[in-house]
Amino acid sequence: QCDTHQVAATVHALLHGKYMRVAKGPGGYAPAEPLKRYWRRDLWSSFFLQLLNAPTRALDDPPPLGKIRRAFEDHLEAEGF
Repeated sequence: QCDTHQVAATVHALLHGKYMRVAKGPGGYAPAEPLKRYWRRDLWSSFFLQLLNAPTRALDDPPPLGKIRRAFEDHLEAEGF
């Protein structure tokens, strides 16, 4: 099964160049490190909130990551990539 916290931690390390620290906020758990102002904050915030607050699932029931993937694909298509 995909460990959604580890996916979020890996992406955070790629974006920020350091390990992710997590803080609990009003919407749930999120990275303590703020997102850069020139990043698509709505896209990345949604990404981290969904992965860090995913419910525990059975081993044979993978997390539904398609919605997150589609959001990034839509953004890339809108930007002409």
